[in-house]
Amino acid sequence: MTLRSVVTLCLFLCTFASQAQSINERWLGTWQSGNQKIVITPTSFDNCRWSNSKPKAAHKNCLAYYDGLISKQDLLQYAKSDMDNVNRWLAEKNISASEYQGFKKDIQNSASVLTQVSPDKFKQVLLDYGDMANPDGGTIYFLDKENIYAVSVQEGAIAPMFSIKKFSR
Repeated sequence: MTLRSVVTLCLFLCTFASQAQSINERWLGTWQSGNQKIVITPTSFDNCRWSNSKPKAAHKNCLAYYDGLISKQDLLQYAKSDMDNVNRWLAEKNISASEYQGFKKDIQNSASVLTQVSPDKFKQVLLDYGDMANPDGGTIYFLDKENIYAVSVQEGAIAPMFSIKKFSR
């Protein structure tokens, strides 16, 4: 192997290593929220294969990987937008008063969970279902202190779009 080949190989591996990220050990274990469990290992995240990077091509299997950041401020904005939508739907008579109360309670439950989240930015994990993905939304996960939070954002229905669940060991 020539010196040029060795240098090229080292540059390739360093570049790949800087883009690829194994899951942080703090995520590993079994997490629970009510009856719902998430099991995370070095190679899987809730039954999805851990991919050290975002896939570059279409795929059919569920992959999990780090994908950007989310902040508490972003989450608060989702909750505010939900309440604004629900208030507008009531005013436009798209929902009944009892539906309004139910939606308002769901939003307040999410807001209550949000009070426990640190005022930081968090690296988010995305579960990418590839060809099987729901086009109207999905769930991202982030780790804050000793808890994992699952954030769902759904679009397209007259219902709250945002929800957040706290998972503990």
